[in-house]
Amino acid sequence: MIALSRGGFVGVGFGEGHEKNLFLPQPFSDFILASLGEEHGFAGLLVVFVLLVIVLWRGFRIALRARDQYGFLLAAA
Repeated sequence: MIALSRGGFVGVGFGEGHEKNLFLPQPFSDFILASLGEEHGFAGLLVVFVLLVIVLWRGFRIALRARDQYGFLLAAA
């Protein structure tokens, strides 16, 4: 919560986050969202989520256009 609130809307800058050095136990694994939120702010997190939605949407479209069930399951997984 501290890292996300410190980031604000545009963040503190790439590599300038302090919470990953002090309070976040593993900023490279479970707490990567907090690190991104501090360094890139709400705008950076919004970009990450939009890209994730685009990838999921494209995968779902590919799965729906599959010719057989194996292709559907392969694309959906």
